[in-house]
Amino acid sequence: MREQDIILLQEWKPIVGDDFVDKLNGNSKNKFIVISTDRVAVLFKSNLFNLKKTKAYDIKLEYEKPTMSEQAYTKGRQKSNMLVILYPYNKNPLCIVPFHLSAYMPSQHPGFHSKQLKSLINNAIKQINSLGINDYGIIIGGDTNYRKTEKNYDMSKLKNYLISNLDKNLKYKLKNACEGKCDKKTTQSFKCVHEKSANKSLVWAFSRLFNETRLDLLLTNLEIKHTKIVALCKFSDHSAVLTELTWPPKTNNISKSE
Repeated sequence: MREQDIILLQEWKPIVGDDFVDKLNGNSKNKFIVISTDRVAVLFKSNLFNLKKTKAYDIKLEYEKPTMSEQAYTKGRQKSNMLVILYPYNKNPLCIVPFHLSAYMPSQHPGFHSKQLKSLINNAIKQINSLGINDYGIIIGGDTNYRKTEKNYDMSKLKNYLISNLDKNLKYKLKNACEGKCDKKTTQSFKCVHEKSANKSLVWAFSRLFNETRLDLLLTNLEIKHTKIVALCKFSDHSAVLTELTWPPKTNNISKSE
């Protein structure tokens, strides 16, 4: 994690999260700065970005009430995600959108996960446009909670289902960071659940009903050099999606950014 320039986190909790960041920073001079809202956070290297220009905006997610069965494991409250705008020195801004969609069953809420993510991205783009920013890199990543039960579900379809027809709003086309690289690998397993809450215990009791699946998605308009999924079962039931990107896209003078 220390090798990354930007980290997007879900299930952020201030006390536990602050402890994680302290351990991450250690004695390093390249300290990570944290911006968080609700249960999502963005960490970024302090020496790479102009901190005086950094901006952050809360964005409310679309809301539907949970069904009775879903209330057994989630409160289903309306959540906020966010847009963070970072200003690399001598480059156009990077717009970061971490997300954590509702833990709902697609069968009980048809089309809802797509509605949530599309609305989040569209509202983020509206905010960017209102600031007069026309040329920017964008990184959108998080937990879709879009759980499909088929064992052989084609993960490359996840992007197309969730955000079709959004490319027209961007200068550069949005790409799935895993496409052609790791799009058929899973990113979540109930075998690696560490939380001790009652709802997690209930889900764990019925975990054999769920397959390991691909819940996490990373989208960007930057150039993708390579991407890999790293299991972190000792720490989380979600794997890390690590990618090396370059900004700006399609130029001869490209600098490395992870």
